[in-house]
Amino acid sequence: MTNAKQSIQEKVSELDKLVAWFSGDDFQLEEAKATLKKAADLATDIEKDLKSVSNEIIEIKKSFQTDTEA
Repeated sequence: MTNAKQSIQEKVSELDKLVAWFSGDDFQLEEAKATLKKAADLATDIEKDLKSVSNEIIEIKKSFQTDTEA
């Protein structure tokens, strides 16, 4: 499992490596299921992180708009 303290970019880089593994010379069918599950879990984690960042940006933007209207 991935480290919760990884940045989004680090997680994306790890996902890229997992996806590349499927096209690489090291591909083994026996490992494909576990690697696919790991990649799917990582993609879900990245999606959650991006949603969180998006929500934070929206809140900051709202705060900024409120400050400038006063």
